[in-house]
Amino acid sequence: LMHKVFDVLPLGCVVDKKILTVHGGLGDARWGLRELMAVQRPLKHEDLFSEDNEWINSIMWSDPIEDDNDNTGNAVFGVHASPRGKVAKQFGWDVTKVFCARNGLSLIVRSHQSKRGSPGFDVMHENLLMRVFSARDYEGHANDGAVLFVRKMADTKTDVVAQDSGDQPKSEKNDKDILWVRPQVLRSCAKARKDAIRMRQKSDKQGDGSDASASPVSSGSRKHKSSRRRPEPPPELFPPATSSPAAAGKKQQDSSTMKRPSDSSSGRSGRAGK
Repeated sequence: LMHKVFDVLPLGCVVDKKILTVHGGLGDARWGLRELMAVQRPLKHEDLFSEDNEWINSIMWSDPIEDDNDNTGNAVFGVHASPRGKVAKQFGWDVTKVFCARNGLSLIVRSHQSKRGSPGFDVMHENLLMRVFSARDYEGHANDGAVLFVRKMADTKTDVVAQDSGDQPKSEKNDKDILWVRPQVLRSCAKARKDAIRMRQKSDKQGDGSDASASPVSSGSRKHKSSRRRPEPPPELFPPATSSPAAAGKKQQDSSTMKRPSDSSSGRSGRAGK
């Protein structure tokens, strides 16, 4: 039953005559919106792989060439073979630009590719193509998920008209409306967990550093068994010494009494001296 549902699903969708949404891409782009709307359904598996319908297969499985491929020496223009197989193609930004101009389109929206660590969407080919992928953490790629919100807004054209007082801006409402496309991103769970672990480790490292700086360091010790400060002993174990003058005088008197020689000893020593 599920296969029968896919046999009758549409191959693309046009939003307000300006945005074409497909699963894969344009392929060789030797087709137009009229050919796409004229495809008969149900479209079964054997019909899809016939020679006359290779362009339909290419719509579902083709990929755009990355804009930064020119830095790696790879081709960014035209149509090239795809690693997905002979029915799929890779198309450059020039193919997208010509296709949009020929069919009166402003944007191509496609999916089909999950990039590792991506924010869930990409803007490519001189802002004429957007890639959106709504399944986050797809096959362990740690990618965000995204959807696109399309909103129609009135186009306000600002012209500069000459007046006696000088050039002043004047707003004139245009008959045509414009479409605003805004991505909404759902953050990857893998990214969130990784950031939480990084923040926890950073917090623990800062806490260990503050404790180590607060604890005294002895000159003879090479290692610290603990970064925490040693607790102070209870005050009752080491009572403070008495520092009153009366106590100090009594202590001095007791010590002099103990060291004073007896009278008999001093007499004997005196007579011996004589």
